[in-house]
Amino acid sequence: MPIRGGDPVRGYEREHVILISRREVLWTLGWAGVSTLVRSPRRTMAAQAEKLLASGAARSHMVYVANELGQSLSVIAGDTLQVTRTIPFKHPPHNLAVGPTGGAVYLTAPTAHRVLRWDVQAGKELEPLAIGDQPHLAVTPDGQQVWVTNHGSHDVTVIDTVHRKLVATVPVGRSPHHVAISQDGQKTYVANHGDGDISVIAVATLQGIGRVKVGHGPHGIGVWGA
Repeated sequence: MPIRGGDPVRGYEREHVILISRREVLWTLGWAGVSTLVRSPRRTMAAQAEKLLASGAARSHMVYVANELGQSLSVIAGDTLQVTRTIPFKHPPHNLAVGPTGGAVYLTAPTAHRVLRWDVQAGKELEPLAIGDQPHLAVTPDGQQVWVTNHGSHDVTVIDTVHRKLVATVPVGRSPHHVAISQDGQKTYVANHGDGDISVIAVATLQGIGRVKVGHGPHGIGVWGA
């Protein structure tokens, strides 16, 4: 099935899409009410996806889409790019992260101040966790913690995924947005949109270890390497 940049993917609106694989994580965004498989940064995404399909590497992978306006989670088979399931939620999901084993999907629901949790193997929603005004989240490489930024309270909530409880709230800068965790699981980085800097936090101690000034209004953040 060839994929061309700009081809619409049904069922999504202005959402984040993540293609999970052992080697790659691919993102795409929709706009104007329609999501598309686009090329990155508007030119290479479709070629990468088509290459995965041609090689057969995507056959064991799933794509999860948070449909904020549709108030649901779409599940797509990586080999066929067909929607296999649409899961309704009580609260509109905004952003999501998938656990490293693929067994759990965590979604933020800012309007309800909740983190939603979908158990992939059981095929059911677990009890949501009540936290602050959170837009974004990230999962540690070992899958034992979820870090959630709280835009309104200027801090980050840490969730223990094993015991399914909140374990810490760590102060950061003003209006934190995206959060990323190093591949060795030792440091968490938070983009402080209101302060124009990032907070660096030690995962083991849950203590801030520094802040780095960057550009005006940082939003996205990513980490490569240990």
